[in-house]
Amino acid sequence: MSTAQPLPPVDFTSIQANPPVRLDLEYEGRLSSLPEADFAVVTNSNAEWSALDHVFLSHSGSRDLDETKWQGRWYGYARNAPQAQEEEDRFDSQWGFYTVVRVPADDGKAYGVLLFKVDPFVHAALGPEGIAKLYSQILQECQPSVMISVGNAFACRASDAPGDVVITNTARVEEAHHDFTSQVPAPDEDLLSAVAEHLMLPYSSFCTWDDLDYVLEEVNLRHEVSHKAEDFVTPATEPEREAGPAVQIRWGVPIRTADTPEELEGLQESLEHAAIDFDGVLLAAACDHHDTDFVVVRAISSPLPAGPARAADLWASMLGETLAFHTSYNGALAAWAVIAGLRW
Repeated sequence: MSTAQPLPPVDFTSIQANPPVRLDLEYEGRLSSLPEADFAVVTNSNAEWSALDHVFLSHSGSRDLDETKWQGRWYGYARNAPQAQEEEDRFDSQWGFYTVVRVPADDGKAYGVLLFKVDPFVHAALGPEGIAKLYSQILQECQPSVMISVGNAFACRASDAPGDVVITNTARVEEAHHDFTSQVPAPDEDLLSAVAEHLMLPYSSFCTWDDLDYVLEEVNLRHEVSHKAEDFVTPATEPEREAGPAVQIRWGVPIRTADTPEELEGLQESLEHAAIDFDGVLLAAACDHHDTDFVVVRAISSPLPAGPARAADLWASMLGETLAFHTSYNGALAAWAVIAGLRW
């Protein structure tokens, strides 16, 4: 299937850019503090982590879906990490993994960038409070000027296709209808356009009708129905679509954060939100508390549900999981471009 194809090498020379360079650190163990950096980039899932490593550290070669040797180049981080409460809890109580790179930018400077992957332990055992505590600790120790959250998201607009990228400086607390808005300048549109045209993967390159049928089989099995893929496909998810990946800079338009997967059921199109994720507002709140600018970069992995009720929600969610390896790549490229093209 197309979803198993490796990520290509990142040819930064095609856009007249210099690639990031990994910095060697004097690592003193998991309980040591994080190094200071100009930017902190945080991600969560393994697909997003792999894409981040590929773009920022391993760009000269390709990257297979099941490749994991690269993980050995990252440092474990467990400073002040709470221990599991229950004896039978087998979680490895650490916050995650990190490394540091130098990113040459358009302004002639080279910025130090901390890359951080949140451990599944934090989400599974600690929940939102643990994630918020981790973000606060990263901000305290790393002291970045800007913190960037990069990952996958659900579309809230019918025109947003898997592989498109949404970038915003705003996150909303839905219950209070309160927005956290960063004052960071909007990223360089020209650089992002060049990245989209020359480096990002178009949807048609990593999703075929066979991939859609693969998702459909599981949907039909779970709901005991016999739908066809055409029942759920929209212009945004047709494998033959000719449009390349789009980067949408939605400055001032809030990311919507869902507390539970159930909140995603029956989604309707909303122009009030940039996209829908699970932790954008937690990072924004931590940055607001520490008086630090932030940017939320979200690759669309799950399209806005369309088709038969209930089954459409599952189809969109499972399609997002299936495509995450490749959509994450586009998101990581956009995160790099935000840093490389930022003008203060």
